[in-house]
Amino acid sequence: MGKELAITIGGIILLSISMVTSAQYQETPVCINPESQYAPAIYNDKIVWMDSRNGWYNYDIYMFDLSTGIETQITTDTHNQSYPAIYGNKIVYVDDRNGNDDIYIYDLSTGTETSICTDPARQLSPAIFSDRIVWLDSRNAADSFDHPDVYMYDLSTDTETPICIHLHPIYCPWLGGNGFINIFEDRIVWADWRNGNEDIYMYNLSTDTELQITTDTSYQSFPDIYEDIIVWRGGRNKPSDFIEHEYDDIYMYDLSTGVETPVSIDPETSEKTPVIYGDKIVWNKGGGIYIYDLSTGGETPVYTGPGLCFPGIDIQHSIYAWLGYLYG
Repeated sequence: MGKELAITIGGIILLSISMVTSAQYQETPVCINPESQYAPAIYNDKIVWMDSRNGWYNYDIYMFDLSTGIETQITTDTHNQSYPAIYGNKIVYVDDRNGNDDIYIYDLSTGTETSICTDPARQLSPAIFSDRIVWLDSRNAADSFDHPDVYMYDLSTDTETPICIHLHPIYCPWLGGNGFINIFEDRIVWADWRNGNEDIYMYNLSTDTELQITTDTSYQSFPDIYEDIIVWRGGRNKPSDFIEHEYDDIYMYDLSTGVETPVSIDPETSEKTPVIYGDKIVWNKGGGIYIYDLSTGGETPVYTGPGLCFPGIDIQHSIYAWLGYLYG
């Protein structure tokens, strides 16, 4: 089976792929608006992203429905709405209409927008699973740009709960973004500085227990989780003369066995922003997109150029979306 290749300038790229004996896929541009599109997330047949077409300081959330081929503007407020996440009919995002970064939600089934957290401090990097929304929150920090804590809001009970408030900071650059915290069912994962380096931690809501996942003295960040598998990027093999977060590799941890396994170690390039769904792990490797199949143990390049695919990858079922730039 052949492949059709398309990439856009500053646009969201969609890839549909099925694994047989080799990678077979059809790649489709989802948004080719000349303004900036960033931070895609996907759930089933819906892709969401932040979009600057209405003004550089007026990012809005847009959605593309794969089943209908229709693009919809989700937010219309004249301030920034950014870094969306989606689960079912619910889209959560960061919103600065109140003069600081807050968490809002839009319900596709009712067409209503609701504030989740409007604390005067900054709330960043929302993620959602079912009725649970998690984010990073700086209300207990020395200032609004300091390292945040983990908070959760349960839509079924209208209750906000602090998950991790620690004297040492949780890793999150002040610009925020996606991928610093994630949730699957009753498990929340994030990167944490309490040991003097970034480690991956997990909190189990059912057992009310926190678990340290990584113990290596280098840095581990950008975790994602699906069922018992946690993936992240780590710098333990980084050459000593390179700066932090250059030449990272991809690792995974199986909660059912307690075993950590390297997914991809490449001494020639940096590997970033892994995401997982089912038995597939997808990540950015040297600017391209790669996939690892847990059932076969095989790594396959999905897109390797021309251009550069920035972190902003998400995965759901057999559909993969990422942010792509083409130079030249």
